[in-house]
Parts: sequence; structure tokens; C-alpha cells
Amino acid sequence: MSFYRQGPFPRALWATVRARWTNPRTIQSDIANQAQTGQAAVSIALATLKEHLDYDLSHKSLAHYYIKNYPGPKGEASFWSTAEHPSNAAKRLTKLGFVVSGDPAAAVLAPWRTPTHTIAYANQQPTDDEMLDATYIEEPVHSEANLTLIAKPADQALLTQTSLEDNIRLAHPLQVAWDLHHLLGTDRAEAADRLLSLDP
Repeated sequence: MSFYRQGPFPRALWATVRARWTNPRTIQSDIANQAQTGQAAVSIALATLKEHLDYDLSHKSLAHYYIKNYPGPKGEASFWSTAEHPSNAAKRLTKLGFVVSGDPAAAVLAPWRTPTHTIAYANQQPTDDEMLDATYIEEPVHSEANLTLIAKPADQALLTQTSLEDNIRLAHPLQVAWDLHHLLGTDRAEAADRLLSLDP
């Protein structure tokens, strides 16, 4: 199953938004490495951003642009469940090499609500045995899952623009906020707003 619209993914653009939100002085070669693309693509992305945002690359403006326009990471989605507390399960997912987003990531970055649903990003699909070791079983029905796993995302920079806190490999705060909005719920929207109000 693929997420969102088809066509080439503008990975340089969204890697640039995340990088500039975190640090306006991030150099283009670093962004290119994070996005696995060339510096020319990053230069074009930066020019595109300036045009769309009337040269306002402020923290607030970049966050608003991301939440409103990010098309989703694409990739292969699978759905899993565990009886483990989401924060503990997130640490197990980190050991498997996954990047954690959704409720557990927000609970680390800006605590607001009790975490219930995890989103994770991985370079490839895990085996059933790996997931079982992490206490997860696959769910055929999405509504019964408490983990959405996106493997092989087109937005490869999601796997590099990360941080490690409390032994959890966290997705970029902008992506965590975007995921919260798409998990829905008033309290999640409030958690996303709280997250975006913090200094990066």
C-alpha cells in the first residue's frame, strides 16, 4: 500500500524545510546528504521556498507551510499492535533501527497527552520474527492497530533527520506534528501546536 499522491517525491524541498526549521544556518551540502540528493536540488528547493513564502523563512512560517503542504512520506504501510506501553515499545522499535513518530515521540518532545498510537519509519520491512521480538503482531484491520509502520518511505530524509532522546530514535519535530494532525483528535492537534511552539 502506498501513501498519498503518485509521482516523483520532492525530497530536497521537504528536507530543506525541516533542516531550516531546526537551524537556519544549515549548509546546503548537509541537507543534500540528509536527502540523498545533489546540492543543485537543494538550491532549487530553497529558491522555491523563498518564492512560496515571500522570503519569510521564519520558524513559524516554515512550520505552517509544512503542516499545510507536506504530501506525506509515501512508502509501504503495515499495521501492528502490542500490549506494551507505547513508550517502552518505542525503545524496542529503536533497537530495530526504526524512527519513531506519533504519540510516543510527542510525549518525549513536548508531553501533553497519554500516548496511544505510534507511527514508525523504517528503511525496509521487518520480518515477523523481528516484530514479535519487539512484542508486535500484525493486524489485518487498521482500526485494531496501535502502530502504523511505513517502510521504504520516498522521503528518505525522514530516516536521517532524527534525534535520540530517552533511548528512542525520534522523527523530526515537524514530522511528528504532521503525524499527530493526521492521526486526528482535538487533543492531538493541541499536542502538535505545543510541539511547534517550542524552540528547535
